[in-house]
Amino acid sequence: MEDVEICRRLRRFTTIPALPSPITTSSRRFIERGVWRQQLANAGTMVRFLLGASPTRLAARYEAGRSRPARDGLILFLRLPVPGKVKTRLAAGIGPEKAAKIYRRLAESVIGQAAAACDVLDTYLFVADPDDIEEVRRWVGRGLPVLGQAAGDLGGRMADAFDTVFSFGHRRVLIAGTDVPALNHGHLRQALQALQGCDLVLGPAVDGGYYLLGLNRPNPGLFKDMAWSQPTVLNRTLDRAQAQGLEAQRLSVLEDVDDAASLERSGWTMA
Repeated sequence: MEDVEICRRLRRFTTIPALPSPITTSSRRFIERGVWRQQLANAGTMVRFLLGASPTRLAARYEAGRSRPARDGLILFLRLPVPGKVKTRLAAGIGPEKAAKIYRRLAESVIGQAAAACDVLDTYLFVADPDDIEEVRRWVGRGLPVLGQAAGDLGGRMADAFDTVFSFGHRRVLIAGTDVPALNHGHLRQALQALQGCDLVLGPAVDGGYYLLGLNRPNPGLFKDMAWSQPTVLNRTLDRAQAQGLEAQRLSVLEDVDDAASLERSGWTMA
């Protein structure tokens, strides 16, 4: 109720104007419960707060009545396929135009595999540059939520994305690479199945990193101060999990495309 309380206090000193621009917020609760029922529930919460009910008690009541999404969550990090701005290591070997085309096709393939698992997964696209959100929506269509990535290194952005998607109520959340030619919806389903019996699931990449990571709850410590793009990423992540007492499972090893050599090893072609 902090938003309510700050508005109440501000009204003692000034008039609060309403901005003319609309914003988009989640309508899930209104869809699930119906508009009038949800409005009455909101009004009841407000009245209890104004009569002196503890915000802690109100929060517990709110969470108790909160329904979780039926599906789990999938995070995909995405960039616009602009030559010179994506896959720079790959571009060094085959040229920026071709690298951008390959990245576009790979990303579209992974998004398609996510769509094939839409019965068990809600997919969220996190865009590197928030200014590109609208253009990404035009590229992939408006059927998927598109959000901006947080500032900071890859680890910080991953931790923030997990926090965000878990906050939507998902029990299990995966993050997967968009540059893995062999990744399919079977791997995504297998990861969710594994998380029913462990705390952490990892899809090892050939280069020593991972193409997929899944959690049952947020864990920013797995990502903090990690030396990314190094062949030690997978093992260091497993070491951190072990230090925390987490049980981890691995999926099959797949190739992610970072440079011309890994593209050739993958056997993937544009055809």
